[in-house]
Amino acid sequence: MKKKIFISLAIVFVFFAVLFFPIPRGHLDDGGTRVYDALCYKIVRWNKIYADGSYKNTSIYFGRDRNKSIDELWEMEKSKVSEASLADATTLRATVLEIYTSSVLVSPLAEEDEIKICDKITFGTASLENIEVKVGDVVDVRYTGDIMESYPAQIRAISWTLVTDA
Repeated sequence: MKKKIFISLAIVFVFFAVLFFPIPRGHLDDGGTRVYDALCYKIVRWNKIYADGSYKNTSIYFGRDRNKSIDELWEMEKSKVSEASLADATTLRATVLEIYTSSVLVSPLAEEDEIKICDKITFGTASLENIEVKVGDVVDVRYTGDIMESYPAQIRAISWTLVTDA
């Protein structure tokens, strides 16, 4: 009798282990995203590098989403990426010093915290809206991530606007 109970419990344990225990499926070359599969769900530990920075998050997918490819799941995550980028964005007010083909060199205004780090900051403008700035204009630059401490310092700008009341 005890043997039957032990065998029944072992079968139930193995059944639940197969259903709920995630199996690592490797990592991707996009920054280190890792995928874990179980029969009932899929866990994706996102660590993806993209144009405006990196995205780190852990997501669990159930039902139909569990069977989607990693590319389809990334399409679902993109909305979270833009929300996270905007939520973590910092605004810098600066004077335009030089304008290049696909970048701009600015100097933070005296009241900005960034002036304590560096007197000149550069950022790319290829993916930003063309706002027709000229040298001497004051702009508000929204950026994500840290300031890269080179000279001049660098930031990842996500938007910029011309300040008309400066």
